[in-house]
Amino acid sequence: MATQPTIAKGYRIFYAPYAENMPTFNSDVWIEVKDTFVSLPNFFPTGDSIDTTTLDKVMKTSIEGMAGAESYVCRCHYTDQLAEMHYQMVSDKYTPGKGYSWLKFEFTNRQIAVIGKFTSVLYLPTPEVSAGELDDIDFTLFSQGHEYIQYTNSLVILNLTSVAGENVGQTKISVDRACPSNLIAKWKTDTTIAIPEYDDIASPADYEPFVNNWEYPATTGNEFAVAYIEPSTHKIKYFGKTEVVSNDD
Repeated sequence: MATQPTIAKGYRIFYAPYAENMPTFNSDVWIEVKDTFVSLPNFFPTGDSIDTTTLDKVMKTSIEGMAGAESYVCRCHYTDQLAEMHYQMVSDKYTPGKGYSWLKFEFTNRQIAVIGKFTSVLYLPTPEVSAGELDDIDFTLFSQGHEYIQYTNSLVILNLTSVAGENVGQTKISVDRACPSNLIAKWKTDTTIAIPEYDDIASPADYEPFVNNWEYPATTGNEFAVAYIEPSTHKIKYFGKTEVVSNDD
């Protein structure tokens, strides 16, 4: 499949395969869908639903299947992840109570998430081919019930990757999300590192400036952590860690 360009948006999208109960907000079962959704429909039809701090958590619809359900049209790249997510939605469509996935749309700038049960049509549209690339498609979602969740004051988790560096005793660290312009990136390594709470203070003595995709001195088997921190208060807003793979030769 043709490589699609990276999409930089103010939202993150996750799906979870069929389960009777909605996964918790920070559950490990959520799978992030990357570089697939180009545009989203308007989940916020009124102004107060965007900025209110007391959000209505009642499911917006409870109609099973597609007949009469609210529909939302997304514009998407035709990716392997889209195909997998769609398969999870429709693979049990004719089993009563199944035929959907749980979806979570995190609007990171607003700190509001839309989370609920969604299904789709049985077959994805066939994309046209232009200049050797697959054109984007309209991906229609039918809500079987979704709610709005305020998740202000939630630690944003970073996904880190550690590979052996070119130099002995070095590891190359990659982070899946760029540091926001209002924060600074710091790192530290130790045998074990506890995950902080949102707004915990990162002592300047414990952290060093971090640059993504650089090499750092670290020991294989130890942990390496990256935090995105408010420069004036040293409060941690984003955090992630991984087990170190270093160049031991």
